[in-house]
Amino acid sequence: ELDRPVTDAEMFEHAADLLLGSRPDGTVPGRTPVNDTHYKVLAIHDIRTGFTTIDIDGLPEPVDEETARKIIGHSDRPNLIRPAEYDIDDPHENDGPEVPPEQRDIPTPEKMRRQVLARDGYRCRNCSSRNKPCGHHKKQRRFGGRTVPANIMTGCHGCHSLIHADLLVVRGTVNGKLRFQDAAGNPLGQLTPSAREAVERMTLDLDTRVSRPDAGDPDTRVSRSAPEPALDDLIGQQTVVRNLRRAVRAAVGRGEPLGHVLLCGPPGLGKTSLARAVAAELGRGCRSVLGPFVSEPDELARQVAEVPAGGVLFVDEIHRLPVRVAESLYTAMDAARITVIGATTETARLPSAFRSRFSIRQDLEYYTLRQLAAILHRAAGRLGVGIDADAALVLASASRDTPREALSLLAAARDEAQLGGATVIDTEIARTVLRSLRIDERGLQRVEREILETLRRSNRPLGLGTLADRLGLEAAELLTVHEPFLVRRGLIVRTRRGRTLA
Repeated sequence: ELDRPVTDAEMFEHAADLLLGSRPDGTVPGRTPVNDTHYKVLAIHDIRTGFTTIDIDGLPEPVDEETARKIIGHSDRPNLIRPAEYDIDDPHENDGPEVPPEQRDIPTPEKMRRQVLARDGYRCRNCSSRNKPCGHHKKQRRFGGRTVPANIMTGCHGCHSLIHADLLVVRGTVNGKLRFQDAAGNPLGQLTPSAREAVERMTLDLDTRVSRPDAGDPDTRVSRSAPEPALDDLIGQQTVVRNLRRAVRAAVGRGEPLGHVLLCGPPGLGKTSLARAVAAELGRGCRSVLGPFVSEPDELARQVAEVPAGGVLFVDEIHRLPVRVAESLYTAMDAARITVIGATTETARLPSAFRSRFSIRQDLEYYTLRQLAAILHRAAGRLGVGIDADAALVLASASRDTPREALSLLAAARDEAQLGGATVIDTEIARTVLRSLRIDERGLQRVEREILETLRRSNRPLGLGTLADRLGLEAAELLTVHEPFLVRRGLIVRTRRGRTLA
């Protein structure tokens, strides 16, 4: 239709409009219809031209603001919320008090969201990124902000998270010029030349908050300056820890960077904890990135440049790095200026050229009951709650041999104990939590018990698709979530004819 070559951005924007287009009855496929007539009256302000147009359902095209007021003034439609109401920069608009949930405005309707994104060119108003653009209420709904385009700006996933974490502050007006500051009120331009670099630094601070959720609490039990655990402090994985300790101490003794490390194993076995412990032993600093979130080689190059010589770059889910991003990492690995530690649950997905660059490859093992119980005792002390030995074994036996599951059950048990006024988690509290979560003491979830019962009743092997249909599950969920644990426990076996009880 354009009769000219189009950019990727134009193509995807057009595809999004087609996929999200409204049906004739006004509803959007896959989304709840918006029936409130107020939210079908949209004020659209183009910051590039300065013109405001009004889109009213039932009219063939948007009209100017004066015409819209005449139409609305002679109908039973609610009054139009004028953009002028949001043309004043109020530095205290998000300071409270909060509006009760039942009195807050509705979330952004899909039609309004698409128009806001189009108005802002599908780019974040702060860093110009196109990474997961979303609509953000400048005056937040919990403080009385209204769901109108004049109060909604486009933000990328990273900036949006930073705003709600109070690390990034928005000033100015949506219809005019927005200014972005850090939590101390410093403009981003004074921090770094690039807004993206400032956002990346703030993201590191946010990561610290997430990993230590009580870091900002004056009554915190864990100090923000508390050191990362050393290799000798870790419980379990003795073989892996011994091999890493030997390599780290030898590298430190020679004054050389540690060889690149690849940690392999199922989720929840402590790959991230091992990487942080190695970085703490080296004492040169560590930066962490998540493989699927690094989409461009330039993004990874900036992360590599921030790592000091001899430091660690930890790449979680490294098998999910895009191919061209992974290939851009080869040069940094060959230069041996820094140590790359990769964590993967799917070693086979790594190209052989990539895999061979890791001189230290370690496979993690599942944990024993005693190791998990020891982890639970240590974690309970950090949470400020006691746990007796029998309760620790009950939770450990239901944790599927992984610390992550054990700590999740411990958090639920701590909540149960707190609500019951107990200061120590006993076996009764532990079993109550397992019953409420529908997990038995072997760690089997409700779905997995249904799988075993379905196979028992069939008296014959069942294929993956047949079994998934009978249980009302997706075949992929059955194959990747539930079946590996049942096979590892020796409860079912896979044959050419299908799945059957062991």
